[in-house]
Amino acid sequence: MDRGLEGKVAIITGAGTGIGEAIAHKFAKEGASVVVNGLIDDPIEDVVNSIKHYIGKAIAYAGDVSQEFHAQNCVQTAINA
Repeated sequence: MDRGLEGKVAIITGAGTGIGEAIAHKFAKEGASVVVNGLIDDPIEDVVNSIKHYIGKAIAYAGDVSQEFHAQNCVQTAINA
């Protein structure tokens, strides 16, 4: 397994389901710490738990990053973590 993203942080938007979820898992497998972003009702905590259990590091940020407030907070969450 290539760990080319070791030491990197990736913010994955729309990561609660589908392609976003798959990308979050792939980045984590590659060694990145992942911020799993999705809307309030998205199952982002499930994705985070799966990554933590099987692969690596992940945290959740629930919010619509098309809004500046949430975009800034999502980035700040990544920096703080």
